[in-house]
Amino acid sequence: MLQIRRAFIPFLIVGFCLIGLFSVLFETVSAEIPSDSTHIATTQTRSLYIFGDSWADQLDNSVIQAELVARNLDREVTVYPLGDSGTTMAQWANDADGRLTNLLNQIINDPNSNPIVFFTLGGNDILGGGLSVATSVNQNLSSLLTQLEASRSDLQIVYAQYDILNPNVQSICSPTLNALFGSTQPAVVNNTWLGLYNQSEQVVANFSRTQIVNTYGALQGNPGNPDITSWSPVQYISDCIHLNASGYDLYLDPIFDDALTSLIQGNMPVSPTIQIGNVTSTTATFSWAANPAATSYDLLRTTTPFSGTYQVHEIGVTSPLDIPVYGQTNYFYKVRANGDVAADSAVIGAFVFALDSGS
Repeated sequence: MLQIRRAFIPFLIVGFCLIGLFSVLFETVSAEIPSDSTHIATTQTRSLYIFGDSWADQLDNSVIQAELVARNLDREVTVYPLGDSGTTMAQWANDADGRLTNLLNQIINDPNSNPIVFFTLGGNDILGGGLSVATSVNQNLSSLLTQLEASRSDLQIVYAQYDILNPNVQSICSPTLNALFGSTQPAVVNNTWLGLYNQSEQVVANFSRTQIVNTYGALQGNPGNPDITSWSPVQYISDCIHLNASGYDLYLDPIFDDALTSLIQGNMPVSPTIQIGNVTSTTATFSWAANPAATSYDLLRTTTPFSGTYQVHEIGVTSPLDIPVYGQTNYFYKVRANGDVAADSAVIGAFVFALDSGS
């Protein structure tokens, strides 16, 4: 048995007392710090606000924390989960019950630079109102993004919808699908959801600091390129409209791969500034400043910038570029920089060309 000299006993007593004092002080200081369950990381280099419907609500601290740890990002971001199950795009855009005001106030007063917002919305609007409300969903999406981007100039926004589900997980799912889509065939249901995504993508294209991530196919192992003739594997589904923890883990992969990881690490999208010149009866010349991080560019054109489909011209070089046109048509243009810091320029136009001379 180890023997302790009597001369050391007073020192040991003092030492234990100091340890106890430090413990009490530590507990006292800790108790004075406001408890905030929304904070995940302790090092605040970026703030990530997650809001929206139940898909955002179910991305709880454990799910997000696991994703951050796996990507070595847990010390680089503080997460504020503000998801509210059952809410709609209309409720958030119209500030029902002050949800949006609360979010915007937190963003405006956030001391960290380049805060990030990620949200999922739109599904409950469709479930409650049917496919006929798709137009109003996108109008509310535009209103919501306008308010978010106006809140502060360094805010970065990421929007995602959902993924292909599997009605075989519960017997009630197939009747629900049939009532909503008029079919229980995966090709019909999935193609309809992808059509809704494409409409939202057109809305997002008009906002310079907003990215939309195509998550459809993530559960199948091919995010952005789903097999619309098949459902997602049932082992990732918890009920008719939600995923389980494993499913949300897969769902988050393209969101982090395509947007959040780069934003958290501080790689902010740099929008090219597009200029137009040498407008003739048949062509126009476009130019823009090169983005060092861009791998290529797309020139996007539409005749209806806030609701129409953009025609994409893939460009492997910078500028100038001549694009044929139809005469007597109002055209609107923007340039998209592709790469790790992908972003769109502001929309410019309208330009009316004199002759019908191109395509």
